[in-house]
Amino acid sequence: MGEPSAVFLLDCSPDTMSMRLQYRALSRSAPQSSAALPTDKDHATYRRVEGFARDCQPVAAHYQGKRLLHKIDAEKSPEEVFSQICRVLDSS
Repeated sequence: MGEPSAVFLLDCSPDTMSMRLQYRALSRSAPQSSAALPTDKDHATYRRVEGFARDCQPVAAHYQGKRLLHKIDAEKSPEEVFSQICRVLDSS
């Protein structure tokens, strides 16, 4: 496949990622409010997110060393995240 021309790291806290994943799972299964989301940091989704963040660090470091890594502030709204990604793609 070859070397990528850009690598994106959607950077957000484990809390944010866990909440978004849980909300997405709930919204697919049945319409519920965000108040129904589990907030316990021992929740399985939260543990998976923490593991993902830890495991992706060597990959991010590899591409950062090659100057291909673009960190995107994923704490922002979906529209702002999309805009950040578009700016990087437009500048490449």
